[in-house]
Amino acid sequence: PAHAPENLRRRKSRSSRRLPRPTAFPKTTHQIPAFFGFPIGSRVLCTAAGEIVLKFDITTVWRLVDHARNSKQSIASYKQRKPKPSLWLVGDSGVYLMSNGDPPIADTGRLIKKEDMARRLTAPAFGCDPEYNAFEDWWRLHNAIAQGNDFSITIPIGQFEDVLPECRSQIVVLIYEDKYRIVSDIDFEHI
Repeated sequence: PAHAPENLRRRKSRSSRRLPRPTAFPKTTHQIPAFFGFPIGSRVLCTAAGEIVLKFDITTVWRLVDHARNSKQSIASYKQRKPKPSLWLVGDSGVYLMSNGDPPIADTGRLIKKEDMARRLTAPAFGCDPEYNAFEDWWRLHNAIAQGNDFSITIPIGQFEDVLPECRSQIVVLIYEDKYRIVSDIDFEHI
């Protein structure tokens, strides 16, 4: 029978590459917190001004800044002619920071050779690590930043070096439209 319960179940997509349809971003700051619907572990996700909040572990960020500063060369990002030591804020599978230092640094701490396929060291934003967080938990944040598109934002390491000494356990990146700012977790508590 066509209406039997087993025939009404939703079938899984045959393509593992399909992503949810992009949702329109809310227009007012009052709609933003309700739009995200994140779990309690994510805590504050938007400021009163509507800035998207990304929190990163300072230990890993220090390692990335140190690598970018001390690397022999820096990898250029898109449309960059003379790369300078920077961290990239990347959104593809999750949202994370990574160094543009060359040779890259592996998550084990050693430098990666060209022929080596080791995993690069990254600092995932809290709640946005696909290894530990469900897709539904981090995708809405990724979608709010770049409307579902992958992105990479180059941030000079000087901006991190100015804030890192003031941090207790986290460094916070606040994003609003096409602008960002970096604050310590202590300063973030007073925003």
